[in-house]
Amino acid sequence: TELPPFDAEAVVRPGEPFRIVGLRIELEGLRVAAEELAVAAAGGAVELRRTEVLVNGAPVAIGGRFVAATGEWEVAGEIGGLGLGPVLDVLAPPRLRRIDGGMEASFALSGRGGEPAEAVDSITGTARLAVRDGVLRQLNVAEEVLEGMTGIPGLTGLVSAKVRRRHPGLLEAADTPFDELAAELRVGAGRVEAETF
Repeated sequence: TELPPFDAEAVVRPGEPFRIVGLRIELEGLRVAAEELAVAAAGGAVELRRTEVLVNGAPVAIGGRFVAATGEWEVAGEIGGLGLGPVLDVLAPPRLRRIDGGMEASFALSGRGGEPAEAVDSITGTARLAVRDGVLRQLNVAEEVLEGMTGIPGLTGLVSAKVRRRHPGLLEAADTPFDELAAELRVGAGRVEAETF
């Protein structure tokens, strides 16, 4: 059956929120749940009122707005204690699935639509990210540092047995655990710059 075209004006009265209650989405182990989402339309703009959703059980507060006539948009929010590994396993390409830990973040971004390159160049804003009690998968930082300094791969294998026994996790592990990785980012002119790392 063919559905009639969606008429936003008939469903969402200007200025009055349209509510989505009891939202549940599950995608390959990624679970998103919200008690209620409130969307309002007025003056050609659609606004998602600031709301809290749960992503794999972690709170994510988000809100934003989109203006259809100009393609301008803005979004802001906070993420608290989200297990990063399972989310990346579902959403990221394999080369980016190397970090896990509890992520906390806040962000405020804006931009406008158009051609993809123009849309990317228009994005501006800031973000603060921190991953705590995490691990860098398939990356031995000690091995990488020694190889980077000398240009000789496999130097951790030449470290004395006594030192290797004292620090097996540091010198022989395939993964590198960490307490915290944090960054403050600024987005603009098609680039993401780390102000602190």
